[in-house]
Parts: sequence; structure tokens; C-alpha cells
Amino acid sequence: MTHSEDKHSIDREPQIREGHFTPDDAEKSAARKLANEQLTTDPELERAKHSVFDEPISFPHREAVEIKQDWHCRNCHYNLRGLMTGHPCPECGSIERYEPPRDGEITYAKLIASRRSEVSSTGAWLVAVSGMLLGVPLALLFSFLLTEYLTLLFFGLIGPATAELSKIFLCAMLIERKSPYIKRPAHIYVMTIGTALLFALVQNWVCLNYIYSVSPRAMIAWRWTGCVALHMLCTGIAAAGLVRVWRRGREEDRMPSLSPAYVYIVVAIVIHAALNTSVMSMGLFGCGF
Repeated sequence: MTHSEDKHSIDREPQIREGHFTPDDAEKSAARKLANEQLTTDPELERAKHSVFDEPISFPHREAVEIKQDWHCRNCHYNLRGLMTGHPCPECGSIERYEPPRDGEITYAKLIASRRSEVSSTGAWLVAVSGMLLGVPLALLFSFLLTEYLTLLFFGLIGPATAELSKIFLCAMLIERKSPYIKRPAHIYVMTIGTALLFALVQNWVCLNYIYSVSPRAMIAWRWTGCVALHMLCTGIAAAGLVRVWRRGREEDRMPSLSPAYVYIVVAIVIHAALNTSVMSMGLFGCGF
């Protein structure tokens, strides 16, 4: 049997065979999705994200080339210009696993550096404040839809997790997708802790005026002090994780990965959940509000 006679041969695909080709519904749907992706994605960023120069030199027999530009050791920051790729650093002895991009090659590091220079300090602060203000309704939406009028389990575990994630969601998305708009850690803290403060104030006002028919003075005092401090503390811990993600992305000029922030976020959720559970448990036993 020849290659062309094989019913599984690629030569028998409809779009390759001679004559008119009519795509089926699945192919039409795929074409529409591809067209939409091309309209909404950033072609330069997509090209930079897939540059081979952002990948480590992992092939053992890869030919060494001379480093003809400033290129610093990631361990000690010694300038390796003039050395061959794969040569141990003269300062610390470590081997740099990345090579400089060739002329004209777009890499993530080059693209992000270019876009950082286009964002002014004022613009970065405007983005930080906007992120803070936009984060408040998002956090309130999740809070009042998912964490009010709930059981002890939900109030003590799922509610705090939802609240903490919603308060840092926009900032995390900004770091991951639009990192040039964040120029310093202060922008991250303003977006997240600012969101937590405004969220706590609005939540307290709504709860004390519309949800609880009678609010003892002890509850009022707790909500305006301890509750506000709790939200700011927990979100501050999660924000420290986001700062770590941002710093690593800046230092390594790589696509930011949120994984270094996971431990911080979990700690924030656990603290929030522990305080919620303790306060609610005290109330159930007549020792609280």
C-alpha cells in the first residue's frame, strides 16, 4: 500500500486534497477562536515569551559563542562580556546558563525593559490607586455574596480564603500581565492594603447599619478596630508574597510566576480563618458579642 492509499495518511486530509474544501463546524469554530485570539493578544509579547534566549542552555554539545555585550552573572553580577558562553564566572566560578540574545531578537527581558521606560512614575501611581479603588467592589462582591449568612465552616474557612484572594486579585493579575506598570513595592502595598482598608470600612458600615439589627458596643468597637486591623494585616502578608514575585521577575527578567507568593497567601488565609473561627466560637458559647 502506497502512502497516498493509506486512509490515515495526511495526504487524505480534506484541506490538502484537490478540489473545493468546506470546513466543518469544529474547524469554523476553531478559526473564529484563533481570529479572536489574534485580535486580543499582544503579538510582540507572545513572540518574546517564546524566545529561545529566555530558555537555559540545556544542550550539552551546544556551540559556545563569545559574549559581545554586557551580560552579568546571575550569582554575583560580574560582567561576563568577552568570555565564551558556558565559561565559569571568573569571580564566583558559577556557570551562566543563559546566553545573550542575538541582534534584532525580541526577548521578554528586552520587551519589558522597553515598556518599563514608557511608564512614568506618575502613571504607575495612577495605576496603583486605580487598582486599589477597583479592588474594593470586587472584594465586597465576593464578601457579601459568599461570606455573609453562612455556616460556621464557611465563615471560618472558605469565607476568609475568598476575601483574601479577592483583595489581591487585581494586583496579582497586574504583576503577571502588566508588570511594567509597577515600578516599586509601594505600588503593590497601596493597591492591596489600600483595598483591604477600604473594604473593611465599607463592610463594617453595611454590616452595622443593615445586617445586624442590634449591635452591642463591644461588637461596634471590635469591627472598627480589630476587624479593620485583621484585614490589613492579612492582606499585608499576602502583599509581601506578591512583592517577592515582582522582585524576582525584575531581577531575573523572566515571566513572573505567582508560586513564590503561595505560602504568604496561605498564611494570610489561615490567620484570617483562625480569628474568624475564634470570634464566632466565643459567640456560640456566650463569651463574645
